[in-house]
Amino acid sequence: MITGLIAASFSLLALAFLIQPLLGIERRIYRQIPAALTGAASTLLAVAGGASMNRERPVVMSLGGFLEIGRQALVIDHLSGMFLVLVSVIAVAVSACYISYAGSHGLQHSRWSGSLYALLIASVTSVLLAGDVFVFLFAWEILSLSFYGLVAVGASSPSLVRSVGTIRSSADSFHHREDRILARKGFASQVARDPEASWITLGASKIGGASLLLGLLLAAVHAGSMSFAMWHGLGHGDIQQVVWALLVVGFGAKIGLVPFEAWMPRGYVAATGLSRAAMAGIAVNVGFYGFWRFLGLLGYPPAWLDVIVLVLGALTAIGGIAFATVQSDLGRVLAYSSVENSGIIITAFGVALTGATTNEVPLVAVGLLAATSQVVAHALGKSLTFAATAHLELASGSLSLDDMKGLGHQVPYVRAAFAVGAASLAGLPPSIGFVSEWFVLEALMQQFRVHDLPLRLALATAGAAVALTVGFAALAFLRILGLTILGKGKRAAYASGGEGVASRWGLGVLALGCLGLAAITPWEFRFIARGLSQLVPVNVVQQALRSPFVLQPVFSGFSILSPSWLWITMPLLLVVVVLAALLLSGGRYISVRKVRPWRSATLERSESFSYTSFAFANPARHILANILGARKQVSQIDLAPFDEAELGESTVPVWTFYSRTVHEHTVTDPVVRYLLQPVRKMLLFISKQAKCLQSGKLALYITYMLIALLGLLAVVASLR
Repeated sequence: MITGLIAASFSLLALAFLIQPLLGIERRIYRQIPAALTGAASTLLAVAGGASMNRERPVVMSLGGFLEIGRQALVIDHLSGMFLVLVSVIAVAVSACYISYAGSHGLQHSRWSGSLYALLIASVTSVLLAGDVFVFLFAWEILSLSFYGLVAVGASSPSLVRSVGTIRSSADSFHHREDRILARKGFASQVARDPEASWITLGASKIGGASLLLGLLLAAVHAGSMSFAMWHGLGHGDIQQVVWALLVVGFGAKIGLVPFEAWMPRGYVAATGLSRAAMAGIAVNVGFYGFWRFLGLLGYPPAWLDVIVLVLGALTAIGGIAFATVQSDLGRVLAYSSVENSGIIITAFGVALTGATTNEVPLVAVGLLAATSQVVAHALGKSLTFAATAHLELASGSLSLDDMKGLGHQVPYVRAAFAVGAASLAGLPPSIGFVSEWFVLEALMQQFRVHDLPLRLALATAGAAVALTVGFAALAFLRILGLTILGKGKRAAYASGGEGVASRWGLGVLALGCLGLAAITPWEFRFIARGLSQLVPVNVVQQALRSPFVLQPVFSGFSILSPSWLWITMPLLLVVVVLAALLLSGGRYISVRKVRPWRSATLERSESFSYTSFAFANPARHILANILGARKQVSQIDLAPFDEAELGESTVPVWTFYSRTVHEHTVTDPVVRYLLQPVRKMLLFISKQAKCLQSGKLALYITYMLIALLGLLAVVASLR
C-alpha cells in the first residue's frame, strides 16, 4: 500500500509539472490545476508517511541501477516518515492557498510557477526517501534548481513592486507630495527588483551541494557502498570528522546557518507569493532532516565540531532576530526570522551532539526532542505567515509594513491567521512555538551535566543567546501585529487579494496546527519519539512525559510544563479579568473617550504623525548597533527647483519646502560586509583575469598544452 501511494503521488506531481508548459496560463483553471494536483499528491504522501510510522521495518522501493554505480532505492522508515508527514500536511494547506492565489485576477502569473512548485515538492520528497548517495544528491540538486527557478521567476515578475533593504527615515513628517520631490532627489525609500537574488540563492545552494558531494562520496568510499544501509560501521576517525565538517557546511548552507544566511532575505523576498511559504515552511526542512539522518549514519562528531555547531547556531539565532527586528519590509522580517529559527534549531541539535559525544543518552533525547518540536513549530508558523503575507501583498501592492497599515481590518480571516502564525514564531502562549522554545531553553539548561569545560561553556553561551533571541522575537512580531495587522491605516478600499474558500481552508489548517498542537503536545511528543526511534530509544524520549498532560525535559525533578492545562486556564483567567474590569469600572471600561490628537503643543489630526514601524524599532536599532552595523547619515536637501504647481494643492506655504534635513539609516550584515563582499570582489577579479585567456593566440595555447604534456610524461616516468 505504501509503495502504491508513493508511486501515485509522483505520477500526480509529474502531471502537475507538465500542465502549465503544455496548456499555458491564459485560463484560470490552467493556473489552478498544478496546485490542486500537488495538493492531492501531498495528501497521498502524508498518508504514506503516517502508515510507515506503524511499521517495524522500513519500506524499500527499488529503482534499479543507473550509470553502473549500484542499485538505487527509495526507503521510508520512521525518521523519513515523520518528516514526510510534516512537509506533506503543510504542502496540502499551502496548495489550497495556492489554488485561490493562482485564480486571482490582476496578477501576472509565470508560465513556470506551478511547475516549479510541483518540482519543489517532488524533490523534497525524494530527498526524504533517498536510500543511497546517488538519489540523495540528484534530488538535492533538483531542489536547488527549483529554488533558483522560483526566485528567478519572482525577481523578473513585473506584477508586484518589492522594496529593497536600505532603511530610511526623515527627521520630520513627510507629505505625499513632498515624497515625490525627495524621490526625484534620490532620498525616498527605494523600490526595485533584485535580479541578483536568484544567483545568490543558486550560489549558496551550489556551495552546499558541492560540500555534500565531497562528504557523501568520501563516506561512501570509506564504507565501500553507496547505500546508506551499509554505513553503520564507519567508525570514528579522521575520515568521519572530515565528512561531518563537510555535511555541516552542506546542510548549513540550505538552512541559512552563518555565514550562509545572506541568501535567505534576498531569495525569499524576490520569490512570489506562495513560493515563499513552500521554500521557508517546506523545503528548508530537508536541511534539518539531513542533520538528523546522518547523526544516525555517521555517529557522534568530534567535540570540537560540537562547539562550532553550538556557536554558529547561537550567532545565527541572535543575528537573524536582530535584523528581523529593524526591518521595515514584511518579507525581510519573515526571512530573517527563518534565519533566527534555523539558529535555534541547530543550537538544540548541538545539545544532542554534545550528549552523543559525552555518551549521555538522555541529553541526546532532550536535544533531538527540542530541535524536532522547534522544526514543527517553525514549519507551521512560517508557512502560515508567508501564506497570509501573499494575500496582503496582493492587496496592498507592497511588502512595506507602513503601506499595510489597517489592511488587516478589511480581511479579518487573513489578519487572524497571520496573528496566530506570528504569535507562534514569537514564542507566545498558548501556541506550539511557546512549547518548543521552552523545551529548547530547558535543553540548553542541562549544561551543568556536561563535565567537558569547552562544551559546557559553548552550551552556556548558546543558552544565553537563545534567551535573548526569544525576547527580541516577541518585540519583532508584536511590532507587526500592533502597527500593521491591528493598526489603523488610511486605506479605504481593498483590492482583491486572492481570497477564496480554498485559501481560507488552507490558512485555517495551518492556524489550527499552530494552536492545536500546543493543546495536544503530549501526543505530538509520542509521535516524535516514534520518529526518532532510529537515533535514540523511544522509552528515553518518552521520559519527557511526566504524566499524560505534564511535560519535563527528559530529566526528572528539573522543571515541568502542561501546555494542555494552559489552554484551559488562560481563557478562564481572561474571562475572569474582563468580568472583574467591567464590574469594578461600573461599565466605563467599554466606553470610548475620543479626543483630538496632540503633538508639539498643536492640535492636528494627520496620518503622518502616527507611529511608524521604523520608530518602533529605533530603540532596538541603537541597542544592537554593533551587531547590525548601523550607520546614520544626515543630509540637507534643497527643494527650491520645484515650483508650487508641482507640489499641487497644499495648505502649507511653499517656503517650508525650501530645504529638508534627511536622516538616512542603514544596516549591514557584518558577514556580508567583512566576508562575502571581499570574497565576491576577489572572485570577480580572478574571473576578469581569466577572461584574458580567451583572447590569446591558438599557437600559444598549443604550446601550453605541449609543455603540460611533457611535464606530465616526465612525472609519470619518474614514478615508474
